[in-house]
Amino acid sequence: MRRALVTTLAVPALLLSACGSDDEQGSEDSSSQQESSSQETTEEPTEEPTEAQESTQEPDDARQSTEQPADAAGSTASGRPEGGAAGKAAATRTKAFMVALVNADPKICQLIMNYEGDKPMKDSPDDLKVCKDVLPSTLEGLVTKEEANIIDLIEINGAEVNGNTAVVDSDNFSDLFAEGFAGQEITLKKVQNEWYVDLDNSFQGSS
Repeated sequence: MRRALVTTLAVPALLLSACGSDDEQGSEDSSSQQESSSQETTEEPTEEPTEAQESTQEPDDARQSTEQPADAAGSTASGRPEGGAAGKAAATRTKAFMVALVNADPKICQLIMNYEGDKPMKDSPDDLKVCKDVLPSTLEGLVTKEEANIIDLIEINGAEVNGNTAVVDSDNFSDLFAEGFAGQEITLKKVQNEWYVDLDNSFQGSS
């Protein structure tokens, strides 16, 4: 039980770390763009292409039509979510877990396995009471509303599914958050056709 509680309380810091790494990258990209714009204004204009040159150049639209879009993170070669319908359902449950967690929403207790990890929390009355009494009040204030809104932007594309177990890792996150989740995995168990986050086997990588 203690490990599951500690894991849950550590997750907001991990999520914010993932967001922070992207914010820093965004600042660097912005600085690079500003520097590039400054250089462009000091360069002399190049000669305009002649009519012959213009006629041999392909329009941008023509070139773009021959390029194949890159696969999204966590998608299969066909562009479908990893793990098919089961992977998509596990990803949806993972997103709901993260959003409930950063908003200190008691609903989180309905989305996880119990502290023994052998059944859903909702089917373990004693654990469910502890969860509702402890988690929301403890999580309250760990994340600001603005930070919670950022977490709400997370996109998860499927999960690796093996029977009644699913694993979401950095490959399943959109580029915005993938780097911050490197080395981390979120494990889910399927019980009666529903996925539940297994805290005892999640977030064991280095933060």
